Amino acid sequence: MYSSVNIGGMKRFKVQQLKDARIIRGWSQKRLAEEAGVEHMTVWRIENNRFHTPATVLQLARALGVPMEAIFNDGSGVYLN
Repeated sequence: MYSSVNIGGMKRFKVQQLKDARIIRGWSQKRLAEEAGVEHMTVWRIENNRFHTPATVLQLARALGVPMEAIFNDGSGVYLN
């Protein structure tokens, strides 16, 4: 079961989707932060169900190559480009 967070009125997004994609790639939170151009603590906050902006979630998803449908829908599973 995936944890979800409501961000900025958008559909609930599945926190675990981003974390799973990061782990599959073999990236640390620090590496994802560097690739996405955000602070390491930002990645930690999102992965630990802390609120953040939709724009930041999109930055992380893009850096990981995860399509928006994979984190902003009701399905499950991680999709990588």
